[in-house]
Amino acid sequence: MSDWTGKHVVITGGASGIGAATAELLRANGAALTVIDTPILKDFEHALGERARRGRQITGRAGRPEEIARVIAFLAAPDASWVTGCDVECDGGLTAQIDVDLLDLPRKTL
Repeated sequence: MSDWTGKHVVITGGASGIGAATAELLRANGAALTVIDTPILKDFEHALGERARRGRQITGRAGRPEEIARVIAFLAAPDASWVTGCDVECDGGLTAQIDVDLLDLPRKTL
């Protein structure tokens, strides 16, 4: 058996059994992003139009690359060894606020 310790890989072909064969060897996590302040921000906002502008308005700003990098570094680190099958919302609270809006809950400020 190969030693996968510290290795970061992407596995495809889950339907062929590869995913099941490696499930005990690898952790699989993701980071779900929103508007991030990078050189392609204007292209992103142009492509998504009002949806991107509204998201940025709700959060008050675009995320910064270093904020996303910290989340990804944590997910890849030994400290996150018990975290698996997780998709971390890295969106400045956008998803939570959309859920509040959909449920028509009262807004509270901290």
